[in-house]
Amino acid sequence: MINFHRHRWVFLLAFMALLSLVGPTREGMSAHLSLSAWITYWNREQGEKEAQVLQDRLQDISYFAAYFNDRQALIFPEGFQKPPVAADRAYLTIVNDVVFPDGTSRLKDTEQLASLLATGERRRKHAASILDLAEKHGFSGVEIDYETLWKRGDTRLQEHFLCFLSELEKQASRRHLKVRAILEPSAPFSAPFPKNIEYVVMAYNLHGPHNGPGPKADLAFIRRTIGKMDALTGEASLAFSLGGAVWKDGKEGRFLSEQAAAALAEQYGKVPQRDEASAALHFSYEADGHTMTVWYADVTTLEAWIQTAMEAGYPHVFLWSLGGSRDFSHLASSKAEGGKE
Repeated sequence: MINFHRHRWVFLLAFMALLSLVGPTREGMSAHLSLSAWITYWNREQGEKEAQVLQDRLQDISYFAAYFNDRQALIFPEGFQKPPVAADRAYLTIVNDVVFPDGTSRLKDTEQLASLLATGERRRKHAASILDLAEKHGFSGVEIDYETLWKRGDTRLQEHFLCFLSELEKQASRRHLKVRAILEPSAPFSAPFPKNIEYVVMAYNLHGPHNGPGPKADLAFIRRTIGKMDALTGEASLAFSLGGAVWKDGKEGRFLSEQAAAALAEQYGKVPQRDEASAALHFSYEADGHTMTVWYADVTTLEAWIQTAMEAGYPHVFLWSLGGSRDFSHLASSKAEGGKE
């Protein structure tokens, strides 16, 4: 397994020196790095351990924890305790996944979402139920991660979603709760999104189980996404995805963590190579008569992606998701300071 440890401090010093020369190009933004991150309910223990390493660098944490049942009701994991972070640093993320009584699920569902957002009254009730849940469990903000609705071509649903965001922001403001919305890179950023909401754009899924082998993002993809983001009227940030995926014979893929990818390289005696276009690592091995191909991000990859975002004036970066990386220690010790001016 390749060992980058000897080179990491050299890389980091060069990285920080470069950042000191880079100024913002987006009005009102600071050139200092600020980090936020997600922790999923199914990997909370490991995620919170990594959050402890990054605690002085993290502006806030989003708990990916709420979804829906087949009766349009919000579901929250049983036994979920109040987040062990400061009250003003924890967001509750709601995703449009539907889980049925038999344990099956329908991910990124828009059918039920269309019903929830169909009328003004339904949007008001849905917004209130989200905020009630956040207040009950001690969160200071809510984060809406309703995906695929921009890909379906349902213009009525898209219009209703924008109206819903406005309603949610209005109700949240009265309760002194913050609101964020997660957007896929395919979203029409020039649409009339409400201004008083923070938007986080997913700069990943360039490659994954949905297509063939490759990095979750490369520098050209990040720059293209940033170019489109400038049309957003609200505050905007970028999200990068940790870990990677493994494919069998270039087709069947599944996600895996950086730790799992590094373990495979060690198990099969492979030396990961770094891709210049993405800064991601990759290697292949043979198993049970199949060619397995692995692409994944490590902290050096993350630093290259962050540098690209900061060069464009986007210093607030989100990490999807904590709980599976190998070494955040020197990123945590970076002297860059976060936040807006």
